[in-house]
Amino acid sequence: MLGNPIHGGLTAALECQGWRECRFCMEQKSALLPTSSLATPHTFIKLTIYKGSTMGVIQNAVKSPFFSIKSMASNQIFNQECRDCGRLDDFLCEVKRKYPDYHARPVAPFGDEQPKLLVVGLAPGIHGANATGRPFTGDYAGILLYHALYQFGYSNHPISEGQEDGLVLTACRITNAVKCLPPQNKPTGQEINTCNRYLNAEIAQMREGTVILALGSIAHQAVLKACGLKLKDASFGHNRLHRLPNSRYLVDSYHSSRYNVQTKRLTEEMFHDVFRSIAGIFDR
Repeated sequence: MLGNPIHGGLTAALECQGWRECRFCMEQKSALLPTSSLATPHTFIKLTIYKGSTMGVIQNAVKSPFFSIKSMASNQIFNQECRDCGRLDDFLCEVKRKYPDYHARPVAPFGDEQPKLLVVGLAPGIHGANATGRPFTGDYAGILLYHALYQFGYSNHPISEGQEDGLVLTACRITNAVKCLPPQNKPTGQEINTCNRYLNAEIAQMREGTVILALGSIAHQAVLKACGLKLKDASFGHNRLHRLPNSRYLVDSYHSSRYNVQTKRLTEEMFHDVFRSIAGIFDR
């Protein structure tokens, strides 16, 4: 909520009804709010005029101009303005108020538009992708992943620090089964299913021979659902290979979480073995 004095001693409270405080709101925190601001391209502006008590509310909803992800940014693959999961939407509002500099929006896929390898994680972490806006960036889970991507030739840097770090993925893309931060890192089954249409559309655009690396059992299940398969068709197992429709492959790995790494459930060598298996698929 942003309050500014306007004509006649009135106060205008500007509230972004789309994704938390949008970029325009953030940039206008110290500026006066003329009535012409209503025409500014900005997601779901709500302008409330106060003089002691509320006098009126003007709604203006226009598409935000601030997001693009080249040709992969169709609403079928990713929608920055999706608010279909009420619990997640409410939680992101809370997080944005607590951490105003955080991305705190759906996190877009990152990487090559025509990848040979698609890495699928679970969901953004609160101080990781949710903060930086890039999958597996800013928290522990990305350390092992980006180092492995560098070691096996998919990345030009071994560390992912943020969107301005110059990191480029080649023949690889990273996405999540759930695009928004869930409370306690635990999306509900309904939220996973609601978001699955984006993963379905993303996989549908993959070429024959693409390998999908699922990090964890929930990502594994989300990939199966996106491919129209049943859970019984392929059980999760570390470094296990499954054939998917349309000449694609699914390879499983334990998630690169802090817990899994510190408890040795997943070691660097185990993770590298997964990438060696993937390389073997491409060498066939």
